[in-house]
Amino acid sequence: MPRHPPYLMSLSLRLVLRGIGLRAWLRVRWVVMACRFVAGSVPVALLLTGCTTYPVGNRQAVSDCPACAAGTVELPLLPGALSYPIVEVAINGRPGYRFLFDTGAMGTVIFRHPRTADLALSSRGEIVIGGLGDGARPVAQVAPGVALQLGPLTLRDMTVLVLPVDRLALFGSPDLVFIDGIIGNDLWTRFGVEVDAAGGRMRLHRLGTTDLGSGARSAALTVRHDHLFVPVRVTLPASRDPVAVDLLLDSGAGGALHLVTDPARGLVPPDGAVTTEGRGIQGPSRAIAARATAVEVADVRWLNVPTGFGPEGAGSRQLGAGLIGVGLLSQTRWAVDIGQLRLWLVPGDARERRFEDGSFGLATVPVANRLLALLVQARSPAANAGLQVGDELISIDGSSITGSQQAAVEAALRTRRTATLCWRRADEVRCGTLTRAAP
Repeated sequence: MPRHPPYLMSLSLRLVLRGIGLRAWLRVRWVVMACRFVAGSVPVALLLTGCTTYPVGNRQAVSDCPACAAGTVELPLLPGALSYPIVEVAINGRPGYRFLFDTGAMGTVIFRHPRTADLALSSRGEIVIGGLGDGARPVAQVAPGVALQLGPLTLRDMTVLVLPVDRLALFGSPDLVFIDGIIGNDLWTRFGVEVDAAGGRMRLHRLGTTDLGSGARSAALTVRHDHLFVPVRVTLPASRDPVAVDLLLDSGAGGALHLVTDPARGLVPPDGAVTTEGRGIQGPSRAIAARATAVEVADVRWLNVPTGFGPEGAGSRQLGAGLIGVGLLSQTRWAVDIGQLRLWLVPGDARERRFEDGSFGLATVPVANRLLALLVQARSPAANAGLQVGDELISIDGSSITGSQQAAVEAALRTRRTATLCWRRADEVRCGTLTRAAP
C-alpha cells in the first residue's frame, strides 16, 4: 500500500481528500536529478540545461493562439482526482489526453502507459529522476518536437519528458492512472492562468492583463530558479506570533501546507505530532503530520491547516522553506501572472476558513466511470474496515455510486461522522462501516 512521502501529505482527511501529492513523487522541479553518465547529482536547472540540453521552460517552443490575442480563453476543467486542475490536451494532433496544470512543474511530462504507448515519440537522451527514498531511480526519455494543444492554444516544438508509469510506485495500481501528463512552467510563463475549481474552468489571460475583479486579494510573486514563490504568514501551535516565509506555489502538490523543519525560522512541529512512514519513488521515507494554527496568504486566512513537516535541513534552493498546495488553493478562485508578478485569490464571502478535524483516511479517483480508492491511510478507519488501494467503491450508506459522483462522495466523507461503504475487489463485494478518526 503506498503511503505518504515527506512534505506532500499529512494524515488528516481534508489533506488527503484535497489532494494526493501524486505528481510530487516524480516532479521535475524540486527533486534532484542526475544524468545517467554523470556521477552524483546536480540542481535541476543545471541538469536540464547542461547534461541533456533539456530546455527548462521550453523557451524555444512557439505559442500559436490567435484567439488569445483577443482576450481571455476559457478551458473546461475535467473530472479528476479531487481538486487538481486537469485539462484536456491533444498530443501531436491526437485529442483526449488529460494533463494536470502544475505551478510547481519545471518541465512537461507525458506518462507512458496503455493510452499513450502508441504515440511513437522520438528520444534524444535520458534523465534519471531522483527523489525521496533510497531505491532505484526511474529513467525518463527526453522527447523533442512535440506539439501540445489546449483548446485554441497550440505549443509547438516542445521538449517533454516521457516517463513509464511501470517504473514508479506512483499510482499504486495500473487502474489508477487517471492523468496522462503534467504541464506547468511551459504554460504560466506564457499566459496569466486562472483556475476556478468550483466553477470547473481554467482561463488563459494575455500575460500582464490578468484581472479577477474587485473581490480578489493579491500578493506579490517572486520567480526564483524558474519557480513561483509567494509570501505567507504561518502561525504554529508552538508560537503565538506568525512566521513570515516565502513558500513555493504548487498546484500539483497534494494537501494544503508543507514546511521544512527549521528552528531558526520558528518552523517547528508541535510536541506530540505524529511521525508517519512514507514511500517516495526510491523507497521508504518519513514525515511529521501536524496542523498550523493559521495560514495567511494574500489577506485570506485559513485556520487549523493540515501541515506536513519535512526533516530539518531537507530544503534545497528549489524547495526553500516549504510550499502551499492544491488543498489550500482549490478553496478559492486563484490566478498567477508573472507579467504582473502577482497571485490573486478570490475567497468569496468568507475571507477566513477553517479546515475540519478528523479523517476516514480514504481518497478516491474516478477512472472510466468507476470510483476507485487512490489512497488508504495506514491504521485509518478505511484501512481498519479492510479497504485497499485499487478497490472500486460501489455504494455509500446504501446508495450506489459511480466515478461521476466523486464530488458528492467527497462531500459526504467530509461531513459525516460515520459512513457505510461497499466496494468490489476482483469479483468479491465487501462492506464496512467507517467512523471518523479523532483529530
